[in-house]
Amino acid sequence: QVGIVPVSSLACVAAEVFERSDAAEAVVTQDAHMGEVYLGVFRRGDGDLPLAQFAERLHAQTAVEELDEAHADRRVAAGFGWQRYPALLVANEERIGQRSDVLYPRARYLLRLGAAALASGGAIDPKDLVPAYLRSKVAATPVKASS
Repeated sequence: QVGIVPVSSLACVAAEVFERSDAAEAVVTQDAHMGEVYLGVFRRGDGDLPLAQFAERLHAQTAVEELDEAHADRRVAAGFGWQRYPALLVANEERIGQRSDVLYPRARYLLRLGAAALASGGAIDPKDLVPAYLRSKVAATPVKASS
């Protein structure tokens, strides 16, 4: 039986950041449109693999409350979301020490994370696969005014 190993595109970006720097944490954002980003925060794990600090989520252009200012010098912002929404970077400038030029996930990191998850038993049966949509409703139907 063939299994499927789910891999986060945000974690792929973090994996490249960890390979290219000595950062302890990567704060990854991607443009989710509508003034929001997809947010993932990862710490460097064994073999430089990213370990999620909390569940990935949608996030507004505000401070990431889970990030303290004490360890900002070891924290890197990566992903296109920071470039797309400069106000997000301004809101978190005390929490993030540097910015990476890694903007998008690359296949080699997806494969590396997939192989590591497979080796640790992370494969699931294809019938159990559920897409991980952080935004479940993209468009809202306008409310009609009552006559």
